[in-house]
Parts: sequence; C-alpha cells; structure tokens
Amino acid sequence: MHSNCDYDYVAIYDGPDVNSNLIGRYCGTTIPTELIRTTSNTMTVNFVTDSSVQLDGFTGAYETTYGNKT
Repeated sequence: MHSNCDYDYVAIYDGPDVNSNLIGRYCGTTIPTELIRTTSNTMTVNFVTDSSVQLDGFTGAYETTYGNKT
C-alpha cells in the first residue's frame, strides 16, 4: 500500500461524475469507518489502478435511504 494512494485507489464523489466534489480517496486494506453520504441522490465511485501489481480490486456495498437516517 502506498500512503498517498498514488497507484491504486477508489475515489468517491458527491455527484454524477469525477468533476463533482471529492468525498474521499481510499486505498489499501483499511475500510472507512465513517458512513459515506452524498448531498443528493447521486454518487460516483471511480476505481483507479495502474498495471504494476494485479490483485483482487475492491468490493463495496451501498444502501439507499430517504431523509436523515443515521
């Protein structure tokens, strides 16, 4: 794992594309502990990788909610 996520990472954006506000950039084997929420009904998940090492990729799950569910 590279501490700056320079090689492989998942970037999550608050909106319909990668020009939207960046929520976070995640890499390595650490799972984010906080809930990841958007301000609308659209989120973009962008998996960025290079060809230096080939492993499993990533997994993710999501839940849709209405309102201010905690």
